[in-house]
Amino acid sequence: MLTHPYIVETHMFKYENKPFIFEVIGQNLYDVDEDTYNIAQLCDGSSIDTIVQIARDKYGLDNEYTKNILSDLEKNKLIMDQKAHIFHRTEKIEFPDKMPIYALALHVAHDCNLRCLYCYGSGGSFGGPRDYMDEKTALRSIDFLLENAPDELQYSIIFFGGEPLMNYDLIKKVTEYCRKKEKETGKVFNLGMTTNGTLLNDEMMEYFDKNGITIGISIDGPKEIHDQCRKCADGSGSFDSMFKNVEKLLERRDGKVTARITLTRKDLEMHKITHEVENMGFKKVNVALVEADENTPFAIHKEDLEVINQEYKIIAEEMYNAIIERRKFYTNIFYSHLSMLHNKNIMFYNCGAGRRYMAVAPDGSLYLCHRFAGMENYKMGDVFNGILPGTQKNVINAHVDAREECQECWARYICGGGCFYNSVEKGGSLYKSPNFYCESYKCLFETSMYLYWKLNSYDPTIVERLLAPAGENYYDEEATNC
Repeated sequence: MLTHPYIVETHMFKYENKPFIFEVIGQNLYDVDEDTYNIAQLCDGSSIDTIVQIARDKYGLDNEYTKNILSDLEKNKLIMDQKAHIFHRTEKIEFPDKMPIYALALHVAHDCNLRCLYCYGSGGSFGGPRDYMDEKTALRSIDFLLENAPDELQYSIIFFGGEPLMNYDLIKKVTEYCRKKEKETGKVFNLGMTTNGTLLNDEMMEYFDKNGITIGISIDGPKEIHDQCRKCADGSGSFDSMFKNVEKLLERRDGKVTARITLTRKDLEMHKITHEVENMGFKKVNVALVEADENTPFAIHKEDLEVINQEYKIIAEEMYNAIIERRKFYTNIFYSHLSMLHNKNIMFYNCGAGRRYMAVAPDGSLYLCHRFAGMENYKMGDVFNGILPGTQKNVINAHVDAREECQECWARYICGGGCFYNSVEKGGSLYKSPNFYCESYKCLFETSMYLYWKLNSYDPTIVERLLAPAGENYYDEEATNC
């Protein structure tokens, strides 16, 4: 038995009055009873006798009972006989100076036919002249990818903008070039696109289907919500022109189209909005909180986080009920976090920006990611001359343990430090993590942990089967196997 136990680095919280202990370094989630929860909080280096006395006086707990709880905490390595220091998993890792890039966002058009009120890309121009990528630059981007990461077997290209369909002819040329390179090299190019949908037509849809190009549609909800921020250049709403095209796409693809919702302060009822979008026929629905100047009417404020947290709870409960009733659930808020908790994945970065993935501006300049296009301080080279020496190292060094506000945060290895663009835009540095976004992430993570526990309590095999590859997953089994 320990003599002066200290709790290891943990996050202790209650969700729906159910106490949990999340052990940060090992990513272990423990559901505990109220007594264990209270005793764990007393493990601050006090003597065993002191802890036993406080437990007796404050909680009315029997001495031996308290010692048994301490013994269980010790067995689970949640307490130790020395003061816990903040351990950083990166301490013994030697990070490389550079990494191969195998994914690109091709900004085929720095122009857009919409003028969304919250657009970080200045109406598609990214703060510069409205411009279009030419064929030479686009094809050179593909060659750059093959040269930069010759050992990769698969590459990813996302056609981006602005509105990429304003340069549809170039999209076809790049697609044909990628398919040609596949035959020559035996490599695979996965092609996708993010579009506002207003310019889609039958010819395009047929071409995209034929060439296996995935499509994500920017849609904020039903017409009355979508049209509040996603406006045409003349100020009118874009929903009608978008959905008459997207409705055909959904029918062609049996709903296998991703919806990308931006949630704004104008309507925070996330669960109702996702219902509406699912009912339109989308079979994958992603949601992101708007990132905008706090003085705008659609920016989310800190006081809105409690509402958003309640929305997470509603959606988690809906997801739980759908899963145990074997109904498909298409709102994609919790799946990745369930996977992380189940597999105990560690994130040192929020995404692959600058390390595995970059964006290519119309002139061929390489940027940290699609959101940094036009920000000269974050230019990393160009597709003609390659990556500038040292620029990748600067990004690689900005892992979560090196970011100022993250170093003692319990959620650091779940979020990886958050979005680099948010860090720069709100904090002025890759090494900053704005508190507003941190709080919203933590709300989401706690809800994910509760959902994970609840699913496992229903059936310890359910998450494993739910996350299995298509054709082997939970929904493909007979209900009697549950």
